Amino acid sequence: MNKQIILKHRPQKSNHKIRKTCISNMISFKQLSNEEIRAFAGHEDFSTTVPYNKK
Repeated sequence: MNKQIILKHRPQKSNHKIRKTCISNMISFKQLSNEEIRAFAGHEDFSTTVPYNKK
């Protein structure tokens, strides 16, 4: 007997949404400095990065 796997279509997340989630998690977990997170995000100032932490 063959079993069929039926996959429901799920909308893919945009690159920006994935990036926002990643940066938000970095801020929330408090394992990196603000400077490290800012540099990862490619922002000139951390104040640009802070809004990423709003869920």
